[in-house]
Amino acid sequence: MALSKEAYQALEKVVGPDWISNDPAILEADHVGGGVHGGGDIKRPAASIQPETAEEVQGIIKICNKYKIPFSATTTNPPPGLDREGVIFIDLKRMRKLKIDEENLYATLEPGVSFAALQGELFKRGLVTFVPMCGGNVSVLANTLNVGEGAISYRYGDRGYRRVLATEWVTAAGDVLKIGSSALQDDYFWGEGPGPDLRGLMASANLESPTTRGICTKMGVRVFPFIEEEMVPQGDAPVTSLLLPSNRFMYYNFVFPNKEAALNAIYEIGKCEIGLFVMTVPPWFFAMARARGSAEVLTGAAGFWDYWDNHEAPLIRENPNQTTCRALLYGIGSDKRLAYEEKVLLSICEDYGTTFARASRRTTDETHFMSSDAIVSNLAGGRFTSVILFESLDHAYKCTDIVNANTKKHVPPVLDDYGTTNWFLPFEMCHICKLECLRFASVEDAGELALLMDDCHKDFVDVGAFPVRPAAERYGPKWENYPEKTKKFKDLLDPNHLAPPIS
Repeated sequence: MALSKEAYQALEKVVGPDWISNDPAILEADHVGGGVHGGGDIKRPAASIQPETAEEVQGIIKICNKYKIPFSATTTNPPPGLDREGVIFIDLKRMRKLKIDEENLYATLEPGVSFAALQGELFKRGLVTFVPMCGGNVSVLANTLNVGEGAISYRYGDRGYRRVLATEWVTAAGDVLKIGSSALQDDYFWGEGPGPDLRGLMASANLESPTTRGICTKMGVRVFPFIEEEMVPQGDAPVTSLLLPSNRFMYYNFVFPNKEAALNAIYEIGKCEIGLFVMTVPPWFFAMARARGSAEVLTGAAGFWDYWDNHEAPLIRENPNQTTCRALLYGIGSDKRLAYEEKVLLSICEDYGTTFARASRRTTDETHFMSSDAIVSNLAGGRFTSVILFESLDHAYKCTDIVNANTKKHVPPVLDDYGTTNWFLPFEMCHICKLECLRFASVEDAGELALLMDDCHKDFVDVGAFPVRPAAERYGPKWENYPEKTKKFKDLLDPNHLAPPIS
């Protein structure tokens, strides 16, 4: 549906003629990969617009309400709600202001600031933030509202909402809402008041995009003390890494005869509060890392299958219960701390019957501080899905039986993983755990992955497990009809229902 000339001109006055377009080529590029609601087809937006300030965002939304034009906003993720006709796509990449308060350990930023940009500036100041598993190129603001976890959530806290401080938010009706200390002054250090804490209204609630009720245009986020030593970049893109200072970090790989022993050892590591992170390492990860390659080995899908068929698969068939773990020990403040953490780790490994424990010869990081090569997961078949839970470590372990049983129903065309791709990533010193079960299929059979996901979600309801992005109609009745509550807020803040709908 074409945008009226009157509405287009009104939007053009807000941002200027250089920052709005209805050129079919630009619109085609903007809608590729867009999200949908209810399984509909992705449609090309009516116009693409790039505001630079919160005032411009507010002006755009008010015009959308005046002319009853649906809108969708994003920065680095595919835009949601593009199964609707005549959508205005609000691209927030121009909003890139960043301010770091070193003394009070927080950063104030806009939607266009990526994790890589923030992390690079923090490293210069001896500070650090999370980088999510989807990579350092994503928006800090958007990812923090949506999920906001990474491997170092083990030490510094679980989901992103725990790091959100004060915010500036333009509701879907066009009102500007300042939450926390920003309501009193131009400072984003505090998020709890005054009055009711409204930050939860912006979060995704696992049901929808964070933009279903409005657009967050500025946010204060917590950052954390880190090392003063330099971390040196290694390699050439896309195969890059950081060389970590050996007096501050030490990677350890350790192997247990079964998952029970491994998870009990991980619990003990959390109790002792050592390490920057600890996790299990599914065998597929080794093949994926190998496939990233070098000049000496096969790369890409050929490299993956060469390493899997000739190395990992035979080991799994010989001992399917063997479980590999990895920890990054962290010498906070002194070399003595690193030596202490190594001593404690080796003692725990001995107590729980490890069959192998050895420090890595080279301390490099490819995924946790600056970037993450999640796309390498496609090498196994061309497409993958992640069945993700946030539960206690014990409950997550029980849920692997559900995922493994449902996977067998879909093999083939889903690739047989021998039940090994269940990845345990504990947070908050093992008080909570992210269980991510990667499953793979060819491009042609990608639909089978959606069926597998649905089967798992049906069974999770019965055991009270909470996955990422559950079906609202399935989970709502079990948990106090929370989808109905979110819809009431949606009606209040988006009375014309122009923002992306709730899933």
